[in-house]
Amino acid sequence: MEKRVVVFLVLSLAIIFGYEYVLTELGLLPKSNGVCAFRSDARRGNIACCD
Repeated sequence: MEKRVVVFLVLSLAIIFGYEYVLTELGLLPKSNGVCAFRSDARRGNIACCD
């Protein structure tokens, strides 16, 4: 592969997997405790995260 393709793939993966960590460290996202209980609203078909 060309060097440009490899750089693009590495940069893309870093952005995809690192954005949440960076936003949390910058204080733009609240820190979660890692536990999220899901409930389903049968009438609307929505799934909501209960914190």
